[in-house]
Amino acid sequence: MTLFERSRTGTATTNFGKYVLRYVRNIIEDARHLGEVTNDLIDLPDGELRVGLGHPPLHSKAALLLRSWSNSYPLTRISLRAASDHDIVFTLRNRLIDAAIIPQFALDNGLASLPLYRERIVAALPHGHPLSNRETLSIRELTKERLLVPSKSYVEQHTYFHLAQIGSQTHIPVHYGGILTLLSQVRMGSNVALCNAACQELQPCGLVFRPLDDPNAEFDVHLVWRTEAEDALLGRFVAFMRDLVRDRGKSPCV
Repeated sequence: MTLFERSRTGTATTNFGKYVLRYVRNIIEDARHLGEVTNDLIDLPDGELRVGLGHPPLHSKAALLLRSWSNSYPLTRISLRAASDHDIVFTLRNRLIDAAIIPQFALDNGLASLPLYRERIVAALPHGHPLSNRETLSIRELTKERLLVPSKSYVEQHTYFHLAQIGSQTHIPVHYGGILTLLSQVRMGSNVALCNAACQELQPCGLVFRPLDDPNAEFDVHLVWRTEAEDALLGRFVAFMRDLVRDRGKSPCV
């Protein structure tokens, strides 16, 4: 098979040579493209990030931030771990997770933190409850009902959110069974409850949610990590979240 022919006037490509050269050029182009893809992948980290969730369920704002990370770094994996606020902090300190998403009142002085977004406190009521016809509710109205609060929230809500209508002498039953059993108890008509707005996003059947008329019924949600952590993947994750929050500006409370 002859690819080139030499003559007195120079070297010329045969018809078969031209046919082969088309394939050679394609191979070279594919090799160049493969080199570009490989160079891009060299800078992509891989590995697992264990992120604790201190105040479930996961809010859509947090989900959007984590999805942005996953889209930008597809070789990494985010594994969510759920527990109470204080358990999450203990787990983080003992290096069983890498970072955590927790409300402001669970912050610990020994941890670095970054505010991610703000979240509202809402009232959960059973479908058909007389107060469900109202667009907003006051704490004073709720305390006349069989009001429940999650086990770790009463002191923080009274201290940080200044829901002064509750009053320091008002006895509010505390629910210790977790957010799902709290909502289940409301659903069966036994109580009304306070919870974070992310619960509303789940759209649980048999429940209605109403915002509170207190402008202080909201809280910051933070990303926290150990100040002494030296993991390169965690460092990139924190920097990515910081840039993402800064670029999007201060997120409105939802």
